[in-house]
Amino acid sequence: MRLRSLLWFTAAFASGSAATMWAGHALHATPGGRSAYRALDVFGEVYGLIRREYVEAVEDQRLVRGALNGMAEALDPHTEVMDADAYARFQDDTDGEYAGIGLELDERDARVQVVLVYPDTPAARAGLRSGDWIAAIDGEATRGWSLDDTVSRLRGQVGTRVVLTVERDAASGLRFELERARIHVEPVVSRLIAPDVALIGVRAFQDGTAAAFVEHVGRLRAAAGGALGGVVLDLRDNPGGLLDEAVAVADAVLADGEIVRTVGRDQKTLDRFKAERPDALAREPLVVLVNAGSASASEIVAGALQDRGRAVLVGTRTFGKGSVQDIFELGDGGALKLTVARYYTPSGRSIQAKGIEPDVVVPEADAPLSSAPTAGLGAPKPLTSTVSPTYEADLEGALDRPTPPPAAPVTAPTTPDTGALPLDPVVRRGLEILRLEAAFERSHRGGRR
Repeated sequence: MRLRSLLWFTAAFASGSAATMWAGHALHATPGGRSAYRALDVFGEVYGLIRREYVEAVEDQRLVRGALNGMAEALDPHTEVMDADAYARFQDDTDGEYAGIGLELDERDARVQVVLVYPDTPAARAGLRSGDWIAAIDGEATRGWSLDDTVSRLRGQVGTRVVLTVERDAASGLRFELERARIHVEPVVSRLIAPDVALIGVRAFQDGTAAAFVEHVGRLRAAAGGALGGVVLDLRDNPGGLLDEAVAVADAVLADGEIVRTVGRDQKTLDRFKAERPDALAREPLVVLVNAGSASASEIVAGALQDRGRAVLVGTRTFGKGSVQDIFELGDGGALKLTVARYYTPSGRSIQAKGIEPDVVVPEADAPLSSAPTAGLGAPKPLTSTVSPTYEADLEGALDRPTPPPAAPVTAPTTPDTGALPLDPVVRRGLEILRLEAAFERSHRGGRR
């Protein structure tokens, strides 16, 4: 069963006869089918040798699962075979609710680091911070674990406990015992940062993101007295999510025209998405904040708004995940997440393994997110980590991986903090640009009278 397309910076064949039919179809449809049949003969030979000769008895399911995982891993970093448990966790991510402790994590240098601590969660109450390294879970060292391994160990039933050992700056061995709870992640947060200027942070493109975005716009307009003079849209550290939600957010900002198109095998255009619904925010001046953690669906929004001249992009180069995955449910309750297309921005550019360069570069955009209650609302972000950001082009097996990686653009200086606004440097720069745009517009209108 084929499900919704997704763009996220995140089980076995039903029977032997189904596997044979699938393999036969693929081999007859591609050149070199005979050599592929020979490779399958070798596969069967190795499978039989392991079953008969390996030093310990191995379950067939383990061997088949390993073969399926290896087949997926040979393609690209985002194609994945998920068993039933992994697929359930994946669905929780797209729903925005799960049982856990309230952390957003990232894998860096074969270690897992805390990127964000969600407010009013067990992790926040216990004192975990962005920039913390997860050294052990329940006494077991996590060095070399994948991000999925770590997430699966942190999640569990509500009311159960988990013990984390954390490394923080020069300190190591910090111990936290937490009780898992039901975590609900609000996809959109917002506030006014000036009497008529709104800051809207979109954390992920999950079910309901676009509707929440439109609702926040209406609420902010009312708080500003009926009209907004400008909007700062914060997509930093937004890992992506559902394609249709990203398209709907872009549609709410664009009055008309193309948003994105997806192109599959043999350069065949699969879908072309255009702005066509009544807009919620198509006239106000707009600045979009991005960084190395802005991936997939957030890059679709940023790329569309940049190409269409609708917004000024501020921050650092985005992650560069320009591929689309579809979910195919499998007979054992698991699913195959399969890369089926590349997406292209309205100008026809693919950002796969390249990313999007901002119009104004502010290096502080890659600082770890604050874990304060104002996280995502423009509060100052402490520089708690010196780890270089990871991009799609750094991932082994990434499609269109460039050599050498793209050069970084020339950086623009940031304005010193005067203490007048409780904002981080990137939000502050966005606000400055909106004020400059407003001043230019007033001057332009005045000169034409």
